[in-house]
Amino acid sequence: MSKDKPTVLAFMITRADTDHRRKLLGETVHEMYTTAKYPFDLTVYVNTNDTETTDLVDTLSFRYGFNIVEYSSNMGQHIPTNDAIRIADKDGYDYLLRVDDDVKFMTKGWLKKLVEAAEELGPEFIISPLVKGLIHPPPQTDTVEVSGVKVRFLEMAIGGICRLHRVDTLCDTECPYKADVRLPMGFGDATGIYEWCKRSFEDKGLYRWMVYVEHVRVRHRLGTEKQRKEDPQYHALQRVFQVLPYIPLWKG
Repeated sequence: MSKDKPTVLAFMITRADTDHRRKLLGETVHEMYTTAKYPFDLTVYVNTNDTETTDLVDTLSFRYGFNIVEYSSNMGQHIPTNDAIRIADKDGYDYLLRVDDDVKFMTKGWLKKLVEAAEELGPEFIISPLVKGLIHPPPQTDTVEVSGVKVRFLEMAIGGICRLHRVDTLCDTECPYKADVRLPMGFGDATGIYEWCKRSFEDKGLYRWMVYVEHVRVRHRLGTEKQRKEDPQYHALQRVFQVLPYIPLWKG
């Protein structure tokens, strides 16, 4: 990766253990590489030991050259998130990008535009494309312009479908971000970022802003409602993981 531009480490957490979900995963990875228009490295965290899923991820990795971390059981989202932050910090990346495994990238050059926006806005901003088609959109302001970038400020949460962070901001020694591994496996990422932004200001006087970037857009590949209808098996378990925390196996 060229050192004359900001470097990006992307990470994706997947539990694609149904045929429908594996299809979305494959399409997302392909589209991610063909439409980003900006160099990035990728680590995929595999939260299942389903052999069809691990075979698919191995095939995709061979094709696109990304790294894989395979877990023998579902570790949830917080443990992989903390690992990705650690790697991004250790290896000197400028940005850490979280991407879901079912994203439809609606804007060509989406990553190039996100990085350009992040550079204009500055390290205090946690940014996401504008997410279309959500059943319950997060509270947000009208569009305003900051440093020449049109954004919507988010008030209570910022989702993880496609979220870009400055690594030195996440790892700020005064108030670093760490995902809370005590939370349910499938809940607390979006609100956890908000709580960290709030705590950074209240405890340390550090400004952290969560924003949608107006000119970059994504959605879930088929839309949230359609994906739930077409893959009830996957989404039934998803609701369980929204209340169940990861409990490590006690080995005595």
